[in-house]
Amino acid sequence: MHNYSNLLRLMLVPLLLAACTTETYDSGDGTYSYLTGELVVAHATGKNSVDYVLTDDGDSLRMPSDFTFSSVAKADTFYRGQLYYSKVGDNQAEPLAFGVIPTLPVYPLERIREMKSDPVRFESVWKAKTKPYVNICFYAMTGTIDGETASQTVAIAQNGDTLTLYHDQNDVPEYYSTRIFASIPFSYIDKDSFLLRINTYDGWKEFRMGK
Repeated sequence: MHNYSNLLRLMLVPLLLAACTTETYDSGDGTYSYLTGELVVAHATGKNSVDYVLTDDGDSLRMPSDFTFSSVAKADTFYRGQLYYSKVGDNQAEPLAFGVIPTLPVYPLERIREMKSDPVRFESVWKAKTKPYVNICFYAMTGTIDGETASQTVAIAQNGDTLTLYHDQNDVPEYYSTRIFASIPFSYIDKDSFLLRINTYDGWKEFRMGK
């Protein structure tokens, strides 16, 4: 049986070039003129190596063999992450940065010893066009305790067709905000339609969604 101590532990650290939706820069001819940021599934061929990614729009993009990804550790594994890149020809990308993002586990509410729904600064919820994920973007308030970065806990609690963002602030000081991307795989949800609830500093937000 799961309890809240088993939920995903997420160290809150600043995310490189974080953005909540896909952004394409198409003015000028500088380094970032045609930079795109997307949530993707990356296929690892070895430690620090990715040969292709599948975007949420359904595109398959090949990666150059000499580009390394420090957050990729295991061969023949798929990683959910955020990729910033420039497109350089048909189905090929020149990556700038890639960072793994969490996929949130879904736990039955009755198996959580103590439900936590500490508020976050909500920004966006959306479904991937390819429909394997619901994506969430929010800001968590964070800081250091005795000079060390403390962890917070996030997951999804399910009660019938209602999914609630579990968030334990864990007494972390609320000094500054960190933007967090997270995905809920549809394969973790046993309902065809559901209500997603997120507690924010502006009150509860609710979103009726279907697979």
